[in-house]
Amino acid sequence: PRYLGLTTQLRLQYLNSSPWLLIPGAFLWLLGLLQALLLLVFWFKRQSPFADWTLMRRLILVNFLLVWASFWFTVKWPLAHIYYINFPLIFLYSLFVYRHFAARPEWKTFTRVYLAAAFLFQAAYAHKNYPQFSLYHDRAKVAQAIDQKNYLILGPRRPNSYY
Repeated sequence: PRYLGLTTQLRLQYLNSSPWLLIPGAFLWLLGLLQALLLLVFWFKRQSPFADWTLMRRLILVNFLLVWASFWFTVKWPLAHIYYINFPLIFLYSLFVYRHFAARPEWKTFTRVYLAAAFLFQAAYAHKNYPQFSLYHDRAKVAQAIDQKNYLILGPRRPNSYY
């Protein structure tokens, strides 16, 4: 399929077609779920050695409620990519949470394994998708479209889009 990852079924089918992506992909998927659970559990923790913990928890709650309420006034579905605007705040909150573990040596080992799995997954993903999705694979075609100033040489950008 041209558009990867639109549904869970397509994502699983893609991982099953690439055994070298399946193991790190499953590992990262599981850790992503555990990360969300960890961040939620720590939000309910009232005591923390960090001075701004209460302020951070309140800021996260207000931000979540603001985004949730904003969907009352739009026809858009609350899709995941819409929430990326909250990334800086969620990232800051996650640093507060991870600081609880930072001094432990096993945490550093875990972090190295996680980063190695992420690097392996991204490298294998890029290698698998290079022939089908890379601009550099059809460089002559891209150069021709730029020279002639004709985007139709590359085909439509998205189905049902208006230019």
